This record gives sequence, C-alpha cells and structure tokens, in this order.
Amino acid sequence: PIIVQAAVPVKSSDTEESLQARIQRAEHLCYPQALKLIAEGRVQVAGEKARVKDDGFAEDNRLINPT
Repeated sequence: PIIVQAAVPVKSSDTEESLQARIQRAEHLCYPQALKLIAEGRVQVAGEKARVKDDGFAEDNRLINPT
C-alpha cells in the first residue's frame, strides 16, 4: 500500500532518463519518511490501504515538485 507519495511533474522536454532521475530523487525523499512512520508505529494497514495515524505529518512534510 502507498504510505508516502510525491507529485513529480512531467515536462515536455523530458527524456526517459530525465524523468526517471526526477522520480528517483522524489523516491529518495519518500522512502526514509515512510520507514520512519512505520518504525514509529504510525502506519495502520487494512487490506490494500494504509492510514497514517496523526495526519499532522502530511501538513508539515508535503512533497510537491512544482513545474
């Protein structure tokens, strides 16, 4: 299930490599945050969905990559 997610723009000038690099940078920010939430016991998984307890996390740590 998705625990942390980032928005990554697709630019008209993107190549497969440049888009992949932008996605990978976002992933490198997301993974540690997701692991921290899991380690702190703040992730609740039900079926194919995950919920983060104390959703104040999302307000302070938005991962949006503007175009």
